[in-house]
Amino acid sequence: MYSEFNRNEKGLIKLRIYSKFKNNISLIIGYYFYLYILV
Repeated sequence: MYSEFNRNEKGLIKLRIYSKFKNNISLIIGYYFYLYILV
């Protein structure tokens, strides 16, 4: 029971980090795209 909860917790943490990372990538891409249009 406890080990399963632990595994789910680790999965949630990985998911959170991944979503944050994905958001940062889209932000960076959008920023460069904006600069590209500007120039």
